[in-house]
Amino acid sequence: MPITFSSLVTSNVRELEGSPKEDFSFEKFSAVVTLECPWATRFTLIEEILFSLQMYPHFPTIGARATSIGCIPRNAAVLIGDGQGATYDMAEVSITYETLDAKGDGEDPEVFTIIEDRVEPNSEFQTLDYTDFRWDNNAGALLKPDEAPGKLIRGFNYVQRVLNVTSVHADHVDLVDSVNSGPHTSETLGVTFAAQTLLYSNPTISRTFKSDGSSIYTIEKTFAYRKNGWNKFFRASSQAYESIYVTGGAAHENFPPESFSNILV
Repeated sequence: MPITFSSLVTSNVRELEGSPKEDFSFEKFSAVVTLECPWATRFTLIEEILFSLQMYPHFPTIGARATSIGCIPRNAAVLIGDGQGATYDMAEVSITYETLDAKGDGEDPEVFTIIEDRVEPNSEFQTLDYTDFRWDNNAGALLKPDEAPGKLIRGFNYVQRVLNVTSVHADHVDLVDSVNSGPHTSETLGVTFAAQTLLYSNPTISRTFKSDGSSIYTIEKTFAYRKNGWNKFFRASSQAYESIYVTGGAAHENFPPESFSNILV
């Protein structure tokens, strides 16, 4: 199948001899393609290749995209126009293609990263009820209020950042302060979070407008993780996390369980 660099500039576009120049390494792949096109249509060609984030045509599956383009006059003859500027017949256009890492290698990361999962440490300090404890097993003195023991609960936040999102689902806003009703597996981290262990916090949502008038969203969602679940409470007598019940028999749920299928990927 013939290689096509432009669908807008269809005449007098050709790849020059000695092109492409390719560079392979363990970290990345890069290539420089040199084209010839009419001087008058060089901007159309450059804009189409650069702003459409064109994949490297000689090897599309390697994932290299156009990241920069240079342009110089091609022909030796210079025609002086009516003013003081020079015009030329042809242009030599050099296109650099690169594979970029998750950080974008200095370029816009929203173009290249799809999903990023990470964990961030956190901790919670809880003061236990001093009336539940004595200084001896049975008949010892009760603890005083200022002698109440403290418990440091270590945990982490599970953060998922999704790029190039075309629309924002209402659940990204409506489900704040709810917990996952079912287990969720992070394919990136290789970890499964049990039901009701992820508490959805406020998301960060940003919108980027592109040169063609379209727009994409970046959504960062933070979930506070608690391995004992968010709807169980520490019981001093059992030294374990247990459910508590509303008078009448129903289990009390501080945070409603909801499906996270529309906000977690």
